[in-house]
Amino acid sequence: MKNLTFILILSMFALATHAQNSAVTKASTAQTKGELDKAKQYIDEAIVHEKTKGKGKTWYTKGLVYESIAFSDNADYKALAPDALEQSLEAYQKTLSMEKESSVLHFQTTQRIETIWGNFLNQGADLYQKGDFAGALEAFSKTVMVKPKDTTGLIYAAITAQQDKKFDAAEKYYNQLKEVNYASPDMYKSLIYIQRAHHKDNDKALTYIKEARELYPEDKDLMTEEINVLIITERVEEATQKLTEAIEREPSNPNLHYNLAFLYDQVGETDKSYELYKKAVELKPDYFDAVFNLAVINFNQAAEKLKVANEMDLKTYQKEGQKYIDEANAKFEEAVPYFEKAHEINPNDTSVLENLELIYKRLKKFDKVEEVQGKIAALGGGAEQK
Repeated sequence: MKNLTFILILSMFALATHAQNSAVTKASTAQTKGELDKAKQYIDEAIVHEKTKGKGKTWYTKGLVYESIAFSDNADYKALAPDALEQSLEAYQKTLSMEKESSVLHFQTTQRIETIWGNFLNQGADLYQKGDFAGALEAFSKTVMVKPKDTTGLIYAAITAQQDKKFDAAEKYYNQLKEVNYASPDMYKSLIYIQRAHHKDNDKALTYIKEARELYPEDKDLMTEEINVLIITERVEEATQKLTEAIEREPSNPNLHYNLAFLYDQVGETDKSYELYKKAVELKPDYFDAVFNLAVINFNQAAEKLKVANEMDLKTYQKEGQKYIDEANAKFEEAVPYFEKAHEINPNDTSVLENLELIYKRLKKFDKVEEVQGKIAALGGGAEQK
């Protein structure tokens, strides 16, 4: 009799376990048939039962059921679980944590996640191409929900949010990219733009600039942004001190001399900037920006002297005008070799050629004017010359 009782208990235990395994099977069958209310009822029972809640198959089935609810066209089914997508993804992640990577179930789960992610990505891309940035952002944000550490979804979500003027969302996604160790100059430039143009927060912008400058010390745009923000926030002394100390540590670094020159240029200390640009060129003879800025300084100084002469009354001009014109021409002459060197470094820069054309005309070097006009025409620029 005792043996009979024991056997009866074992049988009841087996029946209970089978019942719950059967619930998983029934949930899977109902999901396949599209009977999602029944599928949800069965799987909700199975995931809380002691005998089945610890099995990967149970959680994988929940993922399938709730995924079907999330993407159902039936409003009644969708109402069964407004957060169905989130629950589906949580169930799939639970499955992955339970199953070995070599298992079939692990592979199937990974494929489900990839499929959901890919569908949202394609949907977002299609909406973006149609100009529906709000819709695209919603789709891309779901790719982030599906795979929070995937850089592709985060990049698209950030760019789309910025395009849709959802700047807080854009900043959030850009910062999530930083958290997964992704960075690029463009990403930081977007973060800086958001702070400066949208939030009007130059201090926060400066924080991003300094991070970016550590990663991309030779990026000219970031250098310019840093100097501009330091000037706007009245930290010129800080910028000057920082660059001066850096030059003391690396006196042979042409970029540091250029950066300090640019800073002085921005605050009107042209003499200091001129000497530092020259030093940068001495250290790096093909430093286009430094060479070009030396040419521009001479050009602008010449233009200022011409302006003074042009604004003189007749009597003053007759007395002093020629002096200013001669000084202007001398400055134009000083600019010529720098513009010519800049053209040598970058033959395709039409702005260099256009400035040379103006100077050659001013100095009556008409053979040079013709030569430059030919080069401009060859590059597809310039108006018809007479």
